[in-house]
Amino acid sequence: MERFQNVVRFALQGHTHNEDFQVNMSITHPDKAVNVNSIGGSLTPYTEHNPSFMVIEFDAEFMVPVNMKTYSFDLAQANAIAGDTPGWAFLHDWIETYQMKDLSPASMKDLSNRFLTDQSLANLYSWNRGRQYGPEPTNAGALHLHCNTSTSETYQYKDCINNGQ
Repeated sequence: MERFQNVVRFALQGHTHNEDFQVNMSITHPDKAVNVNSIGGSLTPYTEHNPSFMVIEFDAEFMVPVNMKTYSFDLAQANAIAGDTPGWAFLHDWIETYQMKDLSPASMKDLSNRFLTDQSLANLYSWNRGRQYGPEPTNAGALHLHCNTSTSETYQYKDCINNGQ
């Protein structure tokens, strides 16, 4: 990704059913974030996840994301009232919810690092991964969240977990 960071401005994946992100780090400058993989939640409900979709706002000139907003519906509530249409509702806004200045790779790396020092932020992010299914966690695995989001490389994830950083 480093070589093509001026062409590939943003990556969007799915199929994990979690709402996540991973930062791509530079190979030549290991402390520099060069791109972000956004992993959107899914419309398909999954164990302990509410259905969702994400609206991504882009800067038209630079083709970079400006904000991401998630919409979801409470599956348990929808099943209880047995309505004909789901009650989609705004769930969260990445900039506001995670107190970010922008969605640049550096800001996303900063968010990942903040999980290690801010347990309430780690709890909120963990809850939002499943679109607030069930009660908000009180002791989300901050190290796991950090290691999962701070890199897209499996070997670096393992090193991160093993080294506790």
